[in-house]
Amino acid sequence: MIQFSEAQNLIFKLARQFILETETIPLEEADGRVVSEDIFSPEFVPSFDNSAMDGFALCSKDTLKASALNPVELSVVSMIAAGDEIPLETSRKPIDKITLAGAVEIMTGAPMPEYFDSVIKIEDTLPTFVALHGKTIKIAIQSGVPVGNNVRKKGQDYQIGQIVIKKATKLRPDGLMALASLGIDTLQVFKKPKVAILSTGKELVPFETKTLKPGKIRNSTGIYLKSALAHLGAECH
Repeated sequence: MIQFSEAQNLIFKLARQFILETETIPLEEADGRVVSEDIFSPEFVPSFDNSAMDGFALCSKDTLKASALNPVELSVVSMIAAGDEIPLETSRKPIDKITLAGAVEIMTGAPMPEYFDSVIKIEDTLPTFVALHGKTIKIAIQSGVPVGNNVRKKGQDYQIGQIVIKKATKLRPDGLMALASLGIDTLQVFKKPKVAILSTGKELVPFETKTLKPGKIRNSTGIYLKSALAHLGAECH
């Protein structure tokens, strides 16, 4: 009989002599698997500047003098929802020819028009003119809006070439989501190590045994080890 620590060290020593092979698998089957190489971002995420809030895109400079006693009024010239392309009339600076100060109603995730640099939350504005069917035409703002307010910048999550998942990482749902956001549908992982479990001892009987004879015990460690090793990513026999 050897000590537990000695047995553990012996297992670690033997395990280091084996190098697991790799395989390519679909992302849908990668939960719990261990990646065999660093995974880098092939693109910017997000791929464009977009709004982090439902509200109004505007120019910060137009709101600098806004206060509760002296609110700034902006005309709402169009609306952009998530998935929309930026309307031509709001994509370039000539918008200021329509009105001295303008804004665009914008939804969470919608692309930011180039001319605007900030977003104010819808609940931080006051509608001052609403047309038929509830369409907001003008809003009042009671405080200055900082540059970049509520804007998710291009590449804010991932830059091109940035490590997303490091080698030897066990994949979890959040890692799968990150890889999916990058369009990565297959990846290299280590093959599952194969482990054989051999329960010994003449006192052992199958755990299904209903009536124990004197001196016998049910084999509870076999099913425990099989389950525990499976949770660690092993293929158990």
